[in-house]
Amino acid sequence: MISVDDISRTIGRTPNSIQHLARKLSLSRMRRCNVSNELCFSMRTPETAYWAGFLMADGCVEQEPDGGWRVSLELSSIDEAHLSSFAQFVGCNNPIGHRPDGRYGMSRIRFRSSRMANDLEWWGVIPRKTHLGNIPEHIDDGLLPHYFRGLFDGDGNIYSRKRGNRISHTMSLAGNIDVIHTVDANLRSVRIPSNAYIHDTNQDTGFETWILVINGIGAVRNLVLWMHYDDADAPALPRKRERAMKMINDPPPHRLAPRELESATTCPLGWPPSASSGGSPATRCCSGSRAAGTDSLRPCPGASDRGSA
Repeated sequence: MISVDDISRTIGRTPNSIQHLARKLSLSRMRRCNVSNELCFSMRTPETAYWAGFLMADGCVEQEPDGGWRVSLELSSIDEAHLSSFAQFVGCNNPIGHRPDGRYGMSRIRFRSSRMANDLEWWGVIPRKTHLGNIPEHIDDGLLPHYFRGLFDGDGNIYSRKRGNRISHTMSLAGNIDVIHTVDANLRSVRIPSNAYIHDTNQDTGFETWILVINGIGAVRNLVLWMHYDDADAPALPRKRERAMKMINDPPPHRLAPRELESATTCPLGWPPSASSGGSPATRCCSGSRAAGTDSLRPCPGASDRGSA
């Protein structure tokens, strides 16, 4: 069966214009793919929470003219392997479509499933979610880290900057005001400081794009661990997981005077000093770490177990 994307590339028209012409000529609509895991978003599991968060960022749910519902996900072609992972999760055998866009082009998968669209509403994935969507309050606290990992994989950024002999780590997330304020409140509840601000306002629609920023080695590491990027079995966008793990594994440079360097003691968890905690270098440690088997933060034991230098 030839796809709309194949026709688009052959005749040089956009996929939307071809679908419009097909409807006008009463041609058969997009086939409903064999989704073998159609009930996947009715489950309350970490994997489901991740993909729901990812769809909240980059996915789309829309109603077809015949009343059916379509679910789609489009990513840069450099992330096509991740798109295949999503297709495997939902059990969809539709071919991945491609279209030219920018340097790498775009890859897309879409299918019809009213049941899945209905289940996604529970996760906050609704039509026009970019403007109207929010993170539902009923999502369990144990699933939120995985949901947020999906959000950050889709609409987030993670990077490091070198300033002199210091390296600063930053994670950020873009979204509407409701999504950003909800994420901000949840991160602060687990002692991860963040700041939100308006990034851009669409002059035609008045829609505001907000940015949430998490700065600092300790805060970013806490967030990376809280969202389980360190769990190799948990789904994550490979290139962002690689950056996140690099921030955890690479020892950051510290500005310590020679006399301080001699008396400083390494944190037992390998976390960087935090000047905000006060005290001597031996007692300056990370502000918090994830307790084993939980999603809550606790003070680093090294900060209380060690005496002053």
